[in-house]
Amino acid sequence: MRDGDASSKFLNDIMSSRRRSNVVISIHVNGVQVEGVGVCNAIFQHFQTHFQSIVANRPVIDNLPFKSITRTEGLDLIKPFSLEEIEQAV
Repeated sequence: MRDGDASSKFLNDIMSSRRRSNVVISIHVNGVQVEGVGVCNAIFQHFQTHFQSIVANRPVIDNLPFKSITRTEGLDLIKPFSLEEIEQAV
């Protein structure tokens, strides 16, 4: 039981140390240094704008005739190569 307690304390100390070293105290946003609660808001705003979807005009492909493959042809695309096909390629 003592080893388990010592191990838990050790891991807890390591995690606390990493948490302290990963803290962002200040950050520069548009040439202005932001500190305190503003750091969290600045980071959140950065990733919110970075990952938001951008509405763009894209070409439309409606009513264009595309050739389709049959289910059998589709299965042929994922089957293993035969020895005959390999010999022909060489």
